[in-house]
Amino acid sequence: MKEGARKSYFRRSVFSDNQRKQLEDRFQRHKYISKPDRRQLALDLGLNDAQVKIWFQNRRMKWRHSQRSQRDSDGNCMDKLDKSFQNLDTLSD
Repeated sequence: MKEGARKSYFRRSVFSDNQRKQLEDRFQRHKYISKPDRRQLALDLGLNDAQVKIWFQNRRMKWRHSQRSQRDSDGNCMDKLDKSFQNLDTLSD
């Protein structure tokens, strides 16, 4: 890096309880937000467009991860049930 050059990075945003609630409410209705809606929401919340955009990206990743975990957990429960029924079948023979 050249002398005097700065590395650009984004600072971590800290959202107020009200901002988080409104972002979550919008996310529960729509997982994706259009540009015009994103701009308006950013104005309403006193945030910039990029903060809202990144919040939605991160929230979708969190949501997908929880969906996968839940699906895997449900699959494991079904596997256990199948094994239980197989054990019952062998006992009844």
